[in-house]
Amino acid sequence: MMAELDLLGATPFDASQVHVIFATSNGGCSYHIVKRSTLAPLVDAVRKAGVAVSSLRLETNDGIKIADRHSLRAIFPLTKKERFQRSMWRRAIAILLATAFGTYTHALWRLEAADDQLGAQMAEAQAAAAADRKALGVKPGEVVDHKAPFVQRYFDGDPAIGEAPGRNLTPAQRAASAADRNRMSPQPRSESNSQGGKMAVYSRQKKRNMDYEMARQDYWPLQ
Repeated sequence: MMAELDLLGATPFDASQVHVIFATSNGGCSYHIVKRSTLAPLVDAVRKAGVAVSSLRLETNDGIKIADRHSLRAIFPLTKKERFQRSMWRRAIAILLATAFGTYTHALWRLEAADDQLGAQMAEAQAAAAADRKALGVKPGEVVDHKAPFVQRYFDGDPAIGEAPGRNLTPAQRAASAADRNRMSPQPRSESNSQGGKMAVYSRQKKRNMDYEMARQDYWPLQ
């Protein structure tokens, strides 16, 4: 805008009678002065047709040049419809960004809350395990053994005391079962490692059996 005023001040042209168009071509910049009366029929036709003008090209002896945005809007201002559409787009983008930020903030808060909860549960479990080791007199090189092992309790329960399978118990009942020191005893770590391998095989077999049973039950009604 200041360049346009300086240019008009240094020339004999009246700003009310001409358009000063700044244009670019091949990386260079130039200005062109066009009478308003020359463009008036075109401007009126565009306004009556309600056409949105997105660019303005000038054919000169040096080739085609493209008017800059300021010059374009000085000649062809945005229509009411265009201004409304741009306003709606800005609002939609603002709402989208606000929603995305809110979602990210909420997810981050939930992640931090879950991390804090997990940390508290781990600390509680570690404290309970330390108390069990102390109460049972577990020595270095030993671990706490559970009779029956947790994997067996989950799938088959504990027949020795008539306990139902853990998969059918409530979280509170499973926690009480795990904390029952009457079914705990010291065990050498080597035996615990061997038992862990056996329980892994046992667990895989149980899962395969359960998957087969569920598939058979789904298929049976079709027989």
